[in-house]
Amino acid sequence: MKGIIFDIKRFAVHDGPGIRTTVFLQGCPLRCWWCHNPESQSLVCSTWQKHVAVSGKIFQQSKKSGYEIDSAELFLEIQRDEVFMNESNGGVTFSGGEPLYQPEFLFEVMKLCHEAGMHTVLDTSGVASEKVLDDSMPLTDLYYFDIKHPDPTLHMHYTNVPLEPILHNLDRLLEAGKKVQIRVPVIPGINNHPEQVDKLKELIAPRLEKIEGIDFLPYHATGSHKYKALQMENRMNGIPTMKKEELYDLAEVFRIMGAKVSVGG
Repeated sequence: MKGIIFDIKRFAVHDGPGIRTTVFLQGCPLRCWWCHNPESQSLVCSTWQKHVAVSGKIFQQSKKSGYEIDSAELFLEIQRDEVFMNESNGGVTFSGGEPLYQPEFLFEVMKLCHEAGMHTVLDTSGVASEKVLDDSMPLTDLYYFDIKHPDPTLHMHYTNVPLEPILHNLDRLLEAGKKVQIRVPVIPGINNHPEQVDKLKELIAPRLEKIEGIDFLPYHATGSHKYKALQMENRMNGIPTMKKEELYDLAEVFRIMGAKVSVGG
């Protein structure tokens, strides 16, 4: 079966335990204002112009977003790094975009990895049907589960998808006994106000004993140039990248609650 991916990152150390190969699948149903990979949102492969500076001169470079690949071929690409996975207790991470947006292709690749004994992480927004989520469970060792915003109204405003089905899927995973690490992208002026932190505490508290921990991910503006190249509106224009140190106080709030917390993944 063929699917569409837009990148393979080798020797990743922030996408799960050990040394990992991270596969980024094309396509996402969310439209987060702060998305740093806007070229990954569409399921249609496209070409855009990237500006590259060399010796003070600016050159245009054509960059393709998304390419088709067969599941068996992708597995062979992943398998090339198996020795590093084995030596470091690592594995393979499937990210995006939203990997569950291409479920049949994803599960075919994950099944091959699972049968080969590879540790699998699924980095997801939680936007999927119950059936797709259930089908992912036997193939996934650890979920990285994003909580973009704790307020339902503002979640819809900033991501274009409702929060309630996401929390339903989160609880479905936790009730099934799956390992789930919560990931929260911290976006200045959007979800880091004190009242939003309180809402996040209310969201986490009843689930605290069942989750593995929380990662707070500081906003970074590294993808801002892509919006102009893709002729897309950049709603975070002018917002600077956050430093990890800016999140230490926030992390401490949740450590006091009893959560295992990290900053930056």
